[in-house]
Amino acid sequence: MSRILCVDAGGTFVKWAVMDAHDEIEDKGSVPTPVDDREAFLALIENLYRTHEDIQGIAFSVPGIVIPETGYLRSAGAIPCLYECELAELVSARCGNVPVSVENDGKAGARAEMVSGALQDCQNGAVIILGTGIAGTIFIDRKIIRGPHLFAGELSYMYRDNSNIREDIPNEAYGPLTLPMRFMGRVTPAALVRRYCEMSGEELQATDCPLLFERMEAGDQTAYTVIREAAHDLAMMIMNIQAVIDPDAFALGGGISAQDSFIRMVQESVKMYKPVDKPICVVPDVRVCKYRGSANLYGALYAFREKYGE
Repeated sequence: MSRILCVDAGGTFVKWAVMDAHDEIEDKGSVPTPVDDREAFLALIENLYRTHEDIQGIAFSVPGIVIPETGYLRSAGAIPCLYECELAELVSARCGNVPVSVENDGKAGARAEMVSGALQDCQNGAVIILGTGIAGTIFIDRKIIRGPHLFAGELSYMYRDNSNIREDIPNEAYGPLTLPMRFMGRVTPAALVRRYCEMSGEELQATDCPLLFERMEAGDQTAYTVIREAAHDLAMMIMNIQAVIDPDAFALGGGISAQDSFIRMVQESVKMYKPVDKPICVVPDVRVCKYRGSANLYGALYAFREKYGE
């Protein structure tokens, strides 16, 4: 199976690439994700398949709870139209019955970095992908951990504080107010933009995170504060994971990982969480994903090969 269409479906964009037998990208692109329309999503994939010749398989990376053996999605994160969806079956039926694999996005990213990326020298590691949410996973003894509920690595649900907890109000009543309590509400690109808008009063698009880094480099103090605080929060998450799993190293991915200044801030911030009186504590080894924003595409390819034994 030499030419595989790899699809990384996120809550904002669908990134895709046609990859050959040597892991080389022949063509790639991205389009906005039709998050609320299943038919539109399936039509998008079918169009990509039919506009590229000799596609012999389709490999998905998607958010949410995935059953990789069947390609069934119990949930799909920020893509509501794919909840309770037999994605592999539906796509294969529309695309010439080609084999289709489906992997959780965080686990796809981790697989890429474990196999041939920044963590290929690690026996145990953790990958954090910052996108619409926080995708991630861990591997122990070179095996990706899924957990009995397929929930391992769902880092979007990690909480950073309990400032909004009220015992007299049911949790479901909070709605969006729960978001700042989670790391997801502080360290994702959209969260940085939202916080910048709150502090500056300016209206920006959720996809304008690169603009914040440009402004920080130009001396914008508000942009610096937002990015610095996000780096501190991400460092807190990393230190918490280190204390539980003790991986050899972490790899950070997603579009924001292209910002070298952010990676440096996180690497400096993790040092702040090491207690000076506790020499047993380690400073987490934080690296940048080799594949950066393409980690999920390569991971989807590797998952496809593992499933179909190419």
